[in-house]
Amino acid sequence: MKTKYYWLKIKKKFLPNKFTSSDFIELLKMQRIKIGQGTYFFGTNSIIIDTQRPELLEIGEYCKITAGVKILTHDYSRSVLRMKYGDLLGDARKTVIKNNVFIGIDTIILPRCIYRK
Repeated sequence: MKTKYYWLKIKKKFLPNKFTSSDFIELLKMQRIKIGQGTYFFGTNSIIIDTQRPELLEIGEYCKITAGVKILTHDYSRSVLRMKYGDLLGDARKTVIKNNVFIGIDTIILPRCIYRK
C-alpha cells in the first residue's frame, strides 16, 4: 500500500497529464478521506484538499469538483486575536459535501460547512 501511495504522489507531481480523477480519489482514500462512489474531480493538479485531519472531511456520492477548488477542514483566521490575547487559536471542524453536489472553478470550501444539492 505504501508503494502505491508513493507512486500516486510521484505520478501527480511528475506526470500530471496521466494523473486521473480515479488516481486522485484513490490517493485521498489512502489518506482516510471518505469519498462516495461516482464522484469525479476535474483538473486534479490544481485542486487542494486539506488532509491534515482526514476524519473531518466527507464527500458524498456523484459529486463533481472542478479545477482550482480548495477544501478546508481547519483555518487560523482566529489568529488575529493573537495580538490581543497572546494565544494562537486554531479551529478545525467537520466539512461535509453531500450527494450530487457540483463545486465550480476556484471555489473555496470552508470548515464547518455542509453543502447540499
